Amino acid sequence: MILKYVEDIRSSLKNKCYFAALSLSLDLPDICGYAEYPHKTKEDRFITWYDEYIGKYLSKETEYDGTHDPWMSGRIVYELREAFLYGDQSDTKETSERLNKFVLILGDGTTLTHLTFNAGVPEKGSYYKMMAIDVTYLCDMICNCAEWYYDANKDKFKEGYTTVDQKDLDICLAMDNSEGKKGMFDLITDNGKMGLTDKD
Repeated sequence: MILKYVEDIRSSLKNKCYFAALSLSLDLPDICGYAEYPHKTKEDRFITWYDEYIGKYLSKETEYDGTHDPWMSGRIVYELREAFLYGDQSDTKETSERLNKFVLILGDGTTLTHLTFNAGVPEKGSYYKMMAIDVTYLCDMICNCAEWYYDANKDKFKEGYTTVDQKDLDICLAMDNSEGKKGMFDLITDNGKMGLTDKD
């Protein structure tokens, strides 16, 4: 499943389908987090896995007390996920100031990674703290890490479905009633490695 996600994400980026790529990419830390921390909540496993395998390599090991700009930590990327998928954005916990808005940069990922800035009139108490994130960079980074993690931990992943190519499906449906030939059930159990026997 992970490798199929990564393949689709990279195909989406190549075809400039940035929202499709981002949506799938923001699922990967949750999927990998479930494999690594199956008893944690969705939010906790997303943030913990991301910080362990990605975030700590981006951090400058700085204590964020409201005087520093936030970085692309697990908390921030989880907030991006909530804002992107659900339009929900609660206060971030990285700084004492609210991160009001994300700005998504759509492009080839070669110009920047992320940038935090304020806009408005601070002296009047009206301003926004925003983080601009390059979608291609973020997707590539998550894909590379998830792919590596999957290769190193395949035994932790349990897939609840299998996939069948349309051309194989058409052939097997036609063969389902043909004596001595593999039909649809055989194709699914072979491809999915379900391990079913005559006794099941």
